[in-house]
Amino acid sequence: MNEEIGVKYKDLAESISRLECELAFLGGQLYEVVDEEEKEVLSNKYLAVAKELNEQKGRLKRYK
Repeated sequence: MNEEIGVKYKDLAESISRLECELAFLGGQLYEVVDEEEKEVLSNKYLAVAKELNEQKGRLKRYK
């Protein structure tokens, strides 16, 4: 049981790290974009990733 929790915790931590990197990348992309349509698409993707990141962090807190 504890081993299973450890695996889930590790998976969540890795997922959070990946999502944080993706947000940083998207933030850089948004900074450089001048086309409004592309900016809107990237903004929506950024918000979706941020929402997922918050959900993952909430799940991680339950394991602490």
